[in-house]
Amino acid sequence: MAVTSMSVSGIANKVKFQNMSAKAGLPFIASGGDTFDDGGYRYHLFTSSGAIFSFYPVAVEYLAIAGGGSGGDYGNNTRGAGGGGAGGFVTGSMSINANTTVVVGAGGAGITSGSGNQGGNTSLGNGTVAIGGGYGGGSTTGGDGGSGGGHFGGVGPGSGTAGQGNNGGTGTYTGGTGGGGAGAPGANSTTEAGSNGGAGLNTYSAWATITGTGASGYYSGGGGGAGSYGVSNGSGGAGGGTNGVQNTNSSSSPANTGGGSGGAANGNTGNGGSGVLILRYAI
Repeated sequence: MAVTSMSVSGIANKVKFQNMSAKAGLPFIASGGDTFDDGGYRYHLFTSSGAIFSFYPVAVEYLAIAGGGSGGDYGNNTRGAGGGGAGGFVTGSMSINANTTVVVGAGGAGITSGSGNQGGNTSLGNGTVAIGGGYGGGSTTGGDGGSGGGHFGGVGPGSGTAGQGNNGGTGTYTGGTGGGGAGAPGANSTTEAGSNGGAGLNTYSAWATITGTGASGYYSGGGGGAGSYGVSNGSGGAGGGTNGVQNTNSSSSPANTGGGSGGAANGNTGNGGSGVLILRYAI
């Protein structure tokens, strides 16, 4: 009986301690990521899907970046190809209570010919979804997404999602256009040259620095378009977008940036950059 009494007392004291800690805003427990403390805040970083748990409702700010799309490949250098669109860039606040599942989107897989692939969505348990970046068009239109993918010629770019990103660039000749970025649309092209991917945003550069994500403080840059006939290619937008290329393979976008990969004229394309989810709350 004495042992049982002590055990019950110990459990009661543990619960009491947890409740007292909860009122101080401390017992926020999450799996699937890493924590960083800075300036009176705790940042919890998710680079893959996981779950969040809190003993009581905790107000958090969030930055959700979806996976970037991959660029397209026309299959030879007589036509350009569009860059991949950037992953959706979404911010806001919410209350975490009990167990909440989160999903972090993968970058769109690179391709050997044709249109690229759309990036994966990043989602929170409150229904918020950052939409994956649209694919870059090879011989087709660019894909819709958080930001739209670029294309070549007059077939048309992909559309971005309002509040998350921008459209891919428009082209009227054979140059591939850049994918849209969170901060700007892909550049237009009226020649054989590829155009630049849209720039991402650096409004959360402090979060990027603390967690080691993004690209020089930027997230969600669009991939550059590939040019045709030996003329210039477009550059990737700030925030993980990579350059368009000819007769070689485009680079994959860095992980945890949401950047789109560049288009390729007669070459393979790299993967879009994976997304990321960051939560911040006062400690």
